Amino acid sequence: MKNIKYVFIIILFLFSSMLYSQQLDLEESSTNENKFTHQFFKLSSNRDYIGWLDERSFITRVFLNHNFDLEETFAQIAPLNTLDFSDMLVSVNIKVATEMLFYGNDYFSVGFGGALQMLSYGTKEPSFHAYDLQGNVAAFVDIWLNKLLNVDIKIRIYPVYHQSGHFVDGVVDGFIGKFTQGSSYEFFAINAYYYKAFGLGSITAYTGFEITYRYFYGNGTPLLRAFTGLDYRYKLSQSKDINLVAGFNLGYIYDYQDRNDLLTNNNSVSFTVALGVEIYNAILALKYYYGKPRTVTTYMIEQSQLGLDLSIIF
Repeated sequence: MKNIKYVFIIILFLFSSMLYSQQLDLEESSTNENKFTHQFFKLSSNRDYIGWLDERSFITRVFLNHNFDLEETFAQIAPLNTLDFSDMLVSVNIKVATEMLFYGNDYFSVGFGGALQMLSYGTKEPSFHAYDLQGNVAAFVDIWLNKLLNVDIKIRIYPVYHQSGHFVDGVVDGFIGKFTQGSSYEFFAINAYYYKAFGLGSITAYTGFEITYRYFYGNGTPLLRAFTGLDYRYKLSQSKDINLVAGFNLGYIYDYQDRNDLLTNNNSVSFTVALGVEIYNAILALKYYYGKPRTVTTYMIEQSQLGLDLSIIF
């Protein structure tokens, strides 16, 4: 019941903040691309100063993909589990996320982000089998350097970013040993985002690192993560509302040794590349991901996933 309560709180926050941001957009009587304002939600600042393919970004996603390694992973960690992959049709990763600024001016802003993610797979029957549920909450401070140093850079600091992962009820049956039924940790992170527009295109380059300072229990807790990435947009219309988008993200992770002793290598890399079309705040893209997922079930083995990704920034 406790986990259900937390899930309900996160869903309520996401829904209310989405309505709040939409209301603020409706109240804006005029817009100016060159005016640097960041009170509460603003699409231009959120889109141009965020890592599209960064897994920590508070972006809503639906990733329909073929997971080349899911069946092999479960065969190693749960030889007696009741999950049937024989007619698996598609792997489904769903993430509902948003962020809201409580205060903002031309120099800095303060906000809060939340996300709820579920991993599942669909079969030909048809039916869906969920096996992993995650919740993320974070407080952040954004520092805008264009007014201070005349450079289009945003520095984002997460004093606390909390991630909690849980098995979906019934999935743990058949797992080997004393497989821990969850993961919970908190980390500090600092990221930098650089935006540059030129001609019909624009780029967003970003980098950052995170250090875990507290963990309670679980599987696959990262001690250190560093990453970098680049997003390129090419205008397909006179405005910035329709774009061709391409991006990549490269990361390095050093994991704590897990309680189940299933990690054979604490060092790992992740790589994501995608190409798609953006309409206003939504991007439909062909995406490829390689790396160890930040989950409580499949954290110990690198996986390759290829499919269609729908991401929405709100």
